[in-house]
Formats: sequence, structure tokens, C-alpha cells
Amino acid sequence: MHFDEILLKVGGWGKYQKIQYLLLGVMAIFPGFQNLCMVFIGGGDHRHWCHVPELQNMSADQQRYIAIPETVNYEREIVYEQCSQFDINFGKYDADAYKKWNRTVMTPAGTKRVVCRHGYDFDREQYTSTIASQFDLVCGRDWMVALATTIYMAGFMTGCVAFGYMSDRYGRRLTLFVSIILQAIFGFAAAFVPNYAVFVIFRFLFATAVAGAFTTAFVIVVEIVGPKSRITCSIFYQGFFAAGYMLLPLLAYFIRDYRWLQITMLAPIFPTISYWWLVPESPRWLISERRYDKALEILNKMAQSNGEPELEKTFFDKEIVEKDEKTTEEGSTGHEVKDKHGSIIDLLSFPLLRKKSLIVFFNWFVNSLVYYGVSFSRNLMGGNLYISTFAIASVELPSYFMTVVLLGKWGRRRPLSFTMIVAGVACFLCSPFLYDPALAPALVTMAILGKFGIASSFAIIFLYSSELFPTVVRNVGVGTGSMHARIGGLVAPQVALLSKYWVPLPTVIFGTFAVAGGLLALYLPETWNKDLPETLEEGEEFVRNSELRKKEGDQISLTESSNLVPK
Repeated sequence: MHFDEILLKVGGWGKYQKIQYLLLGVMAIFPGFQNLCMVFIGGGDHRHWCHVPELQNMSADQQRYIAIPETVNYEREIVYEQCSQFDINFGKYDADAYKKWNRTVMTPAGTKRVVCRHGYDFDREQYTSTIASQFDLVCGRDWMVALATTIYMAGFMTGCVAFGYMSDRYGRRLTLFVSIILQAIFGFAAAFVPNYAVFVIFRFLFATAVAGAFTTAFVIVVEIVGPKSRITCSIFYQGFFAAGYMLLPLLAYFIRDYRWLQITMLAPIFPTISYWWLVPESPRWLISERRYDKALEILNKMAQSNGEPELEKTFFDKEIVEKDEKTTEEGSTGHEVKDKHGSIIDLLSFPLLRKKSLIVFFNWFVNSLVYYGVSFSRNLMGGNLYISTFAIASVELPSYFMTVVLLGKWGRRRPLSFTMIVAGVACFLCSPFLYDPALAPALVTMAILGKFGIASSFAIIFLYSSELFPTVVRNVGVGTGSMHARIGGLVAPQVALLSKYWVPLPTVIFGTFAVAGGLLALYLPETWNKDLPETLEEGEEFVRNSELRKKEGDQISLTESSNLVPK
């Protein structure tokens, strides 16, 4: 008996699953905070100017007026330069110098300018402190803010692999608990480190734990939910991530110090330590490890909570006997008994499967690149950073509702292509609005539309990938696709940094990749209402016959949706 059939006996979406869904959903809120918090704690846009010790008895406005040259920014506004000062001996000026100062006469156009001699002063109006102000990551070192995000994403990718192995080897419950403890340790350590190098090391380790808790909790969810509810639950699990993303600008608005913001975002982790007692082991994993007594105990608790009859104590004894008898019978006739599992090499050995796989991997990369690229691009936030970030985050929830509707009406291929092209076109349309502050509402509207499209396509690619790959390489295919998504997350902050060379360049790159991915998606076979391939040969034939229309009314059974992974 397949485990999904057992779930139907004890209740596939009852009170037990709903409680666990809410408990485990909390673990998706933390990456919603942490994966995107560098927008606020990084301080890539933290205003600064040269520190002039001789003028410290004056106000900040007076200091800038006397010592700092003016320039015109990309929005055609006259602003003070951030990395240079006038080459003047300011020691001879007293506290009344500002009253006597005539900028035109005393600092004519030919006055020599030099790089900051004594470090930097930072504007404390928007931020009290950021990692940029804490570690002087400005003026030739500003790229280190984006590097910190890239290193964090590298840690997230590492955590998906490391804790994924631990989850399969030692169980979901232990892995979840270990990752929760490590989140608390490394997260608080990162908030109090003395220098940049130690900061990024702890952020890397912290990201591995965040990824471990996030992915493990998601796996538990899809392993305890019945097949009829699994697809919807997996898509809306991303809603918890979006909730964390939406809360981030609200917290950042009231907490302007990067250390206290990190601590506040970590505070809810302590109640989740109780999950050791509240969240049981996945019965699906226990059965795979032949720990039938413990699996039966959890399944009966599930049945009791859902109001279903409990399984008999001899339930698994009968199942095992029948399975052994079947195995013996098949073995005696010379049939292959053990399961065959393919590798990525096997998958790429078939020409049609290879083409399909490369398109899927590219789309994983693009979805992550554009999703995090739009999220990290400060230029797309328009006027008010907090309001714009909240608006861009809040659009994800309605995008998931639209995704469910599209999947039920259009299948998989067309919704993926449509949403990626929408995201790409929206990114292109951001470019004309980047130079004029008066057009900030239009800019934010286009950014919101882009985020709407890419959030939807990101949710679709999870499901679509699990259906596209044959059973023998489904784990390998989805895992490799997820790896390409992590690479996209690594690259995104670096692409966003290219705006310093040409302001629209990041949006042009994001738009180009999104449209290309959407067009390539049209070359993928449709899986909606179709029997999924089991072997590599069937997968090759499935692609070959993909243009044949599906009979009306056929339904697909996704019995292996547990292979889905969250972003």
C-alpha cells in the first residue's frame, strides 16, 4: 500500500495537518525576514560624507556646505559628493565660519578635491546604523554590501544540500531542531561581531541553518498532507515566506539600528524550540527506515485528531508480509526486484530529455535571479523605501491565488511562460521611470507587476519540475533545478550593483532573462492531465509526443509531490 493510501485512511487534510501546517509555516517566516533584510541592514543607500574633524562643532548641514563639493545625481538632483572633500585647511575656521562663508568665492570651481582624509560621517535620519556605517563599506568598498548578500545566499545553498542530506539520513524532526538551535546561535553572534569578515562568516553559517529549517519544515508538510491538498498547500506555503517579507519593512521602519533589527527578527525563534515536543517525526520517513512501530503510533495520533478510526496494531505486519511475498514471487520469475534510480548523467544522456532539462534548469536560475534581483534593487523602490518594499512584498499573496487558478485552467506550460514574460516586460518598463523622481509611483507600479509575475512563475516551476522529470530521476532533476535557483540568488545582488555603471542595466538584464525564460518554456511538454513518465525511456517518449493533445477530462495524480522544494 502506498503511503498516500494510508494517509487517506487516517485523514489527508484534517485537524492534525492544519495544526502542523501552521506550526511549520512559522519556519518559512524567518527566511522571509533574513533573505531580504540586507535591503535595510546593509545600508547600500546610507547617505554619507567626508568626516572633517575641524568642523565638528558645526551642524551637519554647515559642515557639508563648507567642506563637501556638489554634484548632480542620476535623478538630476544637486547633491553633495559622498567620497571627496575640498582640499582646504579647515583648521583656521572657528564656530562662526559658516556665517562668513561664501561658497562661490571661497571654493571656486577650480578648487582641488581630494578623497576623504578622516573617514566618514553618516546621516542618521533614515538609519541609526547599518553594516555600511559600522564597517565603512562605502567609497570603493560599497561592493562589500552586495558581497555580504551573496555570501549569505551561498550559505543558504549550502544549507539546502547539507541539511537535506541530514534530513534523509537522521530524520526530519532532529534536523529541524538542530537547525532551529543553530539559527539562534549564529544569528545572535552575527549581530554583535566586531568586523566585516567575522560578520559574513556568521551570516553564512546562519543562512545554512535558515535553509535547513525552511526546507525540512516544508518536506514534513508535504509528507503528511494528502495528495488532493498537497499542491495547494505547497504553493501557499510560500505565503508564510511572503508574510515574513511583508513584516520586514514594518519592523525596519520602527527599528533603525541594524543590530536591534537582527535581534528582533530572531526573537520569535525561541518559542520554536518547543517544536521538539510539538512536531513529530514524518511517518513517511519512519516507514522508509522500517521503523513501523513509531510510524503506527504517529499515524494513530493523526487518525485520532482527525476523527478517523485508528489502524490495527498488526497493520504494518500484514503490509510487510504481503510485500515480502510479492518480492519473493517476482524474484523467482527473474524480474528485477530492487528500484532503479538514475543520475544526472543518465538524464542528460537522452537528447530530448537533455533539452527539456536544460530549459528547466535555466528557468530555475532565471526565476531566482529576477525574484531576488527585483527585491534587492534599491533603485526600484521609488520614493519611500519602507512603503515600496511592503507593496512589492504584499503582491506575492494574490499572485499565489492567481497561480492556483491558472494551473487549473491553463495547465503548466502556458502559465509559466505567461508569468515570466509579464515579469520580464515589467522589468523593461521600469527603465524609463528611473531618472525622474516625479515618476516614482509609475516605477513602483512596474516593480510590483514584475514581482507579481515572478512570484507566480517561481511557484509554478516547483510543481512543474516535479511533474516533468521521470520518477527514476525526479529527485535528481528537482534537486539540480533547485541548485540552479541558488546560483541565481548568488548572482542577483551583484547584478543589482551594476546600476552604478548604468542605472537601467539591472532591469534590462532581469527583463531579458525573464522574457527568454518565458519563451523557452513554450518548448517544454505539457504535463497537466497526463500520466507522468516512470523510466528514462518513457520520459524521452513523453517529450517526443508532447504535441499530442490530452483527452478532455483526464486527471493527474501527483503521488510524489514531496519532491517539491521551497524558494
